[in-house]
Amino acid sequence: MKKLFIASLAFLLFLTIFNPVNAHPGNTAADGCHYCRTNCDKWGVPWNQRHCHGNSASAHAPTPTPQPQPTPSPSASVDSQVKTRVTNSKPDYFKDFDGFRESLMQKLVEDFPSAKAGIIANYIYTILPDVTCASNKFNCPDLITKEGAQKVYEKCMQEVGSDIHYLDADNDREVCETNK
Repeated sequence: MKKLFIASLAFLLFLTIFNPVNAHPGNTAADGCHYCRTNCDKWGVPWNQRHCHGNSASAHAPTPTPQPQPTPSPSASVDSQVKTRVTNSKPDYFKDFDGFRESLMQKLVEDFPSAKAGIIANYIYTILPDVTCASNKFNCPDLITKEGAQKVYEKCMQEVGSDIHYLDADNDREVCETNK
């Protein structure tokens, strides 16, 4: 009886130590974290946001005590302004994406001469992702406007002959009907 109890206890211990984690696909860094770049909505993670999985060291680390934030430097303010301008341009990007990012880059470099071009480019290419028809990357909320969604739909219909992003749910050629 004692052997059965010890064997049962060892088996339960084995199950708790080697508990599988159901995570979405994709490689992680050494700390168990990575940026979500595919099917983020399906997994409940914002697109392009870094997150960690349950068995990572950082997932079990204690939450740090918040420290007083230093007064932002002028460059931090400029970075914030650049990020805001890029974010606010997103609806226009999807309406006319060909050459849009390059034009925006030139305009922002002119408007913010103290900002580093690399910082501007990082914001642009992170906030305004490639419009691709190779995989399902966008959902209607990502495209913000009905006009922008229609442009992406038409591009993919022309390039690959299908609604790869499932923007036309009822196949009436009217996409993202809930978008404005």
